[in-house]
This record gives sequence, structure tokens and C-alpha cells, in this order.
Amino acid sequence: IEKDTITGVTLMDALEKTVNQPKRSTKKPFRMPVCGVYNIKGLGDVITGRIEQGTITPGVPVRFYPTNATGKAFSIELHHKTVDKAEAGDGVGICMKELKKENMPHTGDIMCIDDPVVDPNPPKQATKFTALVFVQDHPDATNDGKGNYKRGFTPLIHIRTAK
Repeated sequence: IEKDTITGVTLMDALEKTVNQPKRSTKKPFRMPVCGVYNIKGLGDVITGRIEQGTITPGVPVRFYPTNATGKAFSIELHHKTVDKAEAGDGVGICMKELKKENMPHTGDIMCIDDPVVDPNPPKQATKFTALVFVQDHPDATNDGKGNYKRGFTPLIHIRTAK
């Protein structure tokens, strides 16, 4: 049977009705949680992540919090193409210059533009925070049939790039 049209509700229809895109602002100061730190032969140090807010262009000085590492964004790659600008929502690889080997950024650091005019309020390290947490059903977590968790059950929680 050949058919060239789709009838009924598709997976895409269901996703579009239930999943909301996160709101990301290009107007706020640049913030990118570091997902990976790589040393690539021929390129040097490359930092990867998804930009949460703001924009970045090649040549800007950057600082990583809380390690306080500094460097300069040399080039930006988006979908295997070099670009002149990346913005909130983009998953990027940023080729860095001037990073010191004795103080490299780490996964989970926040990358910001290191300029008090552009970013007058850099992030501060939190000592505590409040979160609303949902634990997905896990067959080893409960044993009473009522959804109560076993004593000692320890879920692994991921928050952005940290766990």
C-alpha cells in the first residue's frame, strides 16, 4: 500500500504540543556552561558547550568561573563551520588562546566575557540553592508498591553539565 500523506497524530505533533523550548536571551551577558575541554592537534585548546544567554564573537577575552582561568576566544565553530558570532541556544566549540596549562577550565565551569563594561556582574559561586527535583521511576528504587523509596537509594542528579 502506497501512501504519500500522513494521517493522525505524529510524534512531532505530540512533541510540539508538550515540549516547550527554553527561553534564551541574547540581550543578557554571555554565559556558557563548559561541557568539555579538549586539546586538539593543530587547533589547540577547544572548549565546548551550549550558550545559555548572550552572544560571543572571536577575539573577546573570557574568564571561567569558579576556576578563574582566563583566555581569548580565537575562533568559534557551530555545526562544523567557523562562524563570526554565536548566540544563546547554540552548541559550539570555541578554540581558545592564552589559556594557562596550570589553571585550565573544568567541565561545569561557566564561561563569561572578561570585560566589566560588557559584563558588570560576573557570576558568583553559590554555597546553596533550592531546586524542584523529579525522580524518574527506577525498578531498584522502590519495593513497597506504593512508590516509597528504599532506604539508601541514591539517585544521580544532573544539573546542566555538572553531576
